[in-house]
Amino acid sequence: MNLKGKCVLIGITGGIAVYKVCELVSSLKKQGAEVCVSMTENATKFVSPLTFETLSANRVVVDMFDPDRKWEVEHVSLAKKADVCVIAPCTADFAAKLACGIADDFLSTTVMACTCPIILAPAMNTNMLNSLSYQENERVLLAR
Repeated sequence: MNLKGKCVLIGITGGIAVYKVCELVSSLKKQGAEVCVSMTENATKFVSPLTFETLSANRVVVDMFDPDRKWEVEHVSLAKKADVCVIAPCTADFAAKLACGIADDFLSTTVMACTCPIILAPAMNTNMLNSLSYQENERVLLAR
């Protein structure tokens, strides 16, 4: 697949599977994609934003109120720029936020503003994945 000229927004949420996203970002860059990364605060506890800045060659956004931000509505501009949005790993918490329309951090507000396809890569304990709560949130998201 030729990804040259395509913008892939990678949203990283806080689960142990964060380390696997390093290879995804690297692979997308090698295929010619522009990779923009946003991380939740919890995701930064597993892998540093610096790792993803190095792999993507772009600044990683974590904080909605970052004093070094660009002078634009960054979550909206990033959402407009993305050709596809991949949430990996997608925690149960983040899936629930999306299903309920909660936008309380940079990543969730950006995803809410996306009009491009959104791909979720759920990563959680099997019991959490099979829970009625998660299954209902998944049904809501798939229906959209």
